[in-house]
Amino acid sequence: MTDSRRRFLQHSLGLFTGVLGSPLILKNAAAVGNQYDVIANENVEGLWRVETMELDIAENLIPLVDKAQGGDLVEHIGEIRRKVALDLGILLPPVRIRDDTRLSKNQYVFRIRAADVGSSIVYPDRLLVLKGDTDCHLEGIDCLEPVYGLRCVWISGHDREEAEAARYKMVNATSVLATHLCQIIKQHASDLLTLENTVRILEQLKETEPTLVEAIHARFRTDEVHKILKMLLKETISIRDMTTILETMVNKADHRRGPLYLTESVRIALASQITESFLKANGPIAGVHLDAPFEVLLRRHVVWEYDEAHFNLPANDLETVIASIRNALRSAMADNFPAVIVTSPIIRPAVWGHLSTFVRGLTVIGTDEIVPGTTLTFRVNVPLPEALSHTPA
Repeated sequence: MTDSRRRFLQHSLGLFTGVLGSPLILKNAAAVGNQYDVIANENVEGLWRVETMELDIAENLIPLVDKAQGGDLVEHIGEIRRKVALDLGILLPPVRIRDDTRLSKNQYVFRIRAADVGSSIVYPDRLLVLKGDTDCHLEGIDCLEPVYGLRCVWISGHDREEAEAARYKMVNATSVLATHLCQIIKQHASDLLTLENTVRILEQLKETEPTLVEAIHARFRTDEVHKILKMLLKETISIRDMTTILETMVNKADHRRGPLYLTESVRIALASQITESFLKANGPIAGVHLDAPFEVLLRRHVVWEYDEAHFNLPANDLETVIASIRNALRSAMADNFPAVIVTSPIIRPAVWGHLSTFVRGLTVIGTDEIVPGTTLTFRVNVPLPEALSHTPA
């Protein structure tokens, strides 16, 4: 066992209090061949438990975590948890950080319930320079930044002054890892919201809105509320405004058309929040818009199921629809505009359902989710594909 690892174990086999009192747990996870040094006498009855969130790091990345060695990753995660609570309205579960000798040098892996959801390489003794489209003359280790896929180079600390003089943007390994964690959380927010979390949310709201919570319990089971919240988070819609969400559910409860109908109704009620959050991040909404004939065709073929929507089209026609919209999004994104589609409310969930698999960070906004008076700039208007011009209604 190396000195670095021994210090890490001495400082990390315990609890680090996270935001709102939740623990951030750090514990050694040695390779199978060596782990008996640590857990030979451990009770194996608890080993079946799967952690909600894990970060496994290579042994040489321990200094990023170990406070005794100047590591501040734990503090960064605390800040992330605070930001997520404000932005998405959820409290992140404890993050278990473990060193794993099975990983390659400089490697880290994020896992949610034991499933690998993201990994990359960082260099703790180097700085990451974002090259962009410029010709960076600095020498180092070329790579693609893990979140946005930007061209970057890991430079030696000796070249820092030269990079600063050239006004390159630089970040350290901890910042890269923390930014990657933010993306993972955003992409998997719905997976992180457990039924137990939903129970806690309702119990906390009951302290200030007892009548509303009582009305919800009279009309919905807790798992039904949980389903709506997960569907909102799936498209990164914040659930912080629980009052509006639950009031809308109560008002629409008599329709009993399933979670998709309720979720879309909640989205409309959250129009101010959706509009403001998007404008704050990107400025005036610049999206891809479908021409009227294309919209009409898709409206005729949209089908709303219990918790999802889709287009009832032949496979070849559906591929044409997806390809046409994807090409339009590529054109907009090539001009550095976000991947946004603005559609009519009736086809919105189906468009997102068919396209989200292919386009990272896709946002599909219904016209009734945009506050009247909001500036809209359509970067690309997607015409009805010629191959679909004779598709029957």
